[in-house]
Amino acid sequence: EKIGFSLKPTDIKPISHEHPGRRANLVLRGKNVGKIYEVHPQITKNFNIKERVVVSEINLDAIHTMNINPINKYKEIPKYPSMQLDVSILIPKKQLAENYFTAIKKTDKTLVKDIQLIDEYTGENIGADKRSLTYSITYRSDMETLTEKQVNSIHQKVIANLKNEGATIRD
Repeated sequence: EKIGFSLKPTDIKPISHEHPGRRANLVLRGKNVGKIYEVHPQITKNFNIKERVVVSEINLDAIHTMNINPINKYKEIPKYPSMQLDVSILIPKKQLAENYFTAIKKTDKTLVKDIQLIDEYTGENIGADKRSLTYSITYRSDMETLTEKQVNSIHQKVIANLKNEGATIRD
């Protein structure tokens, strides 16, 4: 006697190719334009793949219909070198660091290219009602290489503006 079985198509439950807990929709401007997911572990096991596999499906037609502005928003690499100088100031604890950032920025909007707050310190050798801030300032011209004398001149103006805001310059 023959022993066997048959499966009806409704009896077969295929494994989804997507990992059940590692998937997400890609949304652009509130519209679903695709998905990203990790391949189901059983599938990678079946093919003897030891690494995780991630798939992204993107509906380019949906993106194309959004009429996104295709203008590149790149900046040209600067032609002239920059110079960085730091300044440390002592200010009242309750004053905002933003006030001093603004004072530096308004000194020279064409040559002051970047300002970073790189350190804030309270503690030993600083009064209980004070804090120390250190800003790193990048100076650069789009027209020429700045000399040390030019940068020092602008930096002295920065220091004067910081003092006008009530800061004490630290050595």
